[in-house]
Amino acid sequence: MAYQTLDAAFTAFCDAERRTLLGTAALLLADPVAADRLVQSSLAEIYRQFSNPHDARTAAYALVTRPDVTDVKLPWRPPDSRFELFDRFELIDRRPPAVCGVAMMADLAALPTDQRRVIVLEYYAQLPITEIAQIVGLDVATVRTSSEQARAALKGRDARRHDDLRLAEELADAAGNPGSADTDDLAHGRWLRRRRHVRTSALAAAGATLVLLAAAFLPGLINTGLTSTGLINTEQAIPGPSRGQLTSEWRSAMTAAAASHLHPGQANLTGYSFSRNNFDDSDSFWAGSGGALGLELFRKTGGATQVYLQVATSSGFAATCGTLTGSRCQTLQMMDGNRISVTESTTLKAGMEVQYSPDGRQVITVVAHNFSAGEELPLTRSQLIDLAEDPRLRLPGH
Repeated sequence: MAYQTLDAAFTAFCDAERRTLLGTAALLLADPVAADRLVQSSLAEIYRQFSNPHDARTAAYALVTRPDVTDVKLPWRPPDSRFELFDRFELIDRRPPAVCGVAMMADLAALPTDQRRVIVLEYYAQLPITEIAQIVGLDVATVRTSSEQARAALKGRDARRHDDLRLAEELADAAGNPGSADTDDLAHGRWLRRRRHVRTSALAAAGATLVLLAAAFLPGLINTGLTSTGLINTEQAIPGPSRGQLTSEWRSAMTAAAASHLHPGQANLTGYSFSRNNFDDSDSFWAGSGGALGLELFRKTGGATQVYLQVATSSGFAATCGTLTGSRCQTLQMMDGNRISVTESTTLKAGMEVQYSPDGRQVITVVAHNFSAGEELPLTRSQLIDLAEDPRLRLPGH
């Protein structure tokens, strides 16, 4: 399955199943924070093997309901207590379970593990017995027996549960209102896939090819500050090539893409640079929780025009259109559903900006302006739009 098709199918799957997966995990773990971590981890794992929604659903519930779950760690998050506080604020600040839900949680905890898994999958997740058997790894007859025993035990503790609808309502109350946490499951799945494949020689070969391609376009490339001095230890988060190496290869590839649109065939943009800051090279991106990479393109000698290029995982990490040039932006809705924003200015003296979101998630920002005296590049807003729409403008691993 092509990546764009896979990503769209996976996102639709998460939209359809995440809420129920989260409630299922909360019922089995009796801890909303641990449940959220488990669902995040499980969906990221599912992305690596995603082929069709039905198989993904069975696999996702198998991961979420496995009996050996302890403390799930999210590898894209650094070990920082601030994230734990954020989790608890986001997840506990929700509609608390009703009184009957609290009683149900206590009664569920008293059931044997298999009975608890089966009853939650049948009456809360509303899955068929045959699929539950696949999920829990038992034959259909055993699942039916476990379901009958669990219902008998729960009904024995509260006579009102003889009504199956009442039983399902109490389970829903006990799950609370899991909602849909502000979590980018697609980004986490991509991060996990990237981390597990980054050791392969294919990535190294691809990186070398990109560097050669950039060198062919821009023989005068300069590269400043590409060291890991003073950075957090990202070698544990992303094994294999260092953050500096991956960043250097990405910037070289972006420069080559830009050169093919902005005066192709001429060495007008002969240098690039960037700053070690959270705007051009955010630690959060390398931690897997979203961020941005950017660089500035210019002529090393005699040039007046500078082009700034940034790719962000979402609008929350992108430069707001118009802020870099102090101009007003207008947003246009395209026929394919994507959005593109442009500044009203069409001159390099005032500055031109283009911002494009090709998949509703990543945000590409291109800014061109004159920053010093010298020769002005003959750039138009149309060229900036063409560059922003170039499918090569992607973050590493995306």
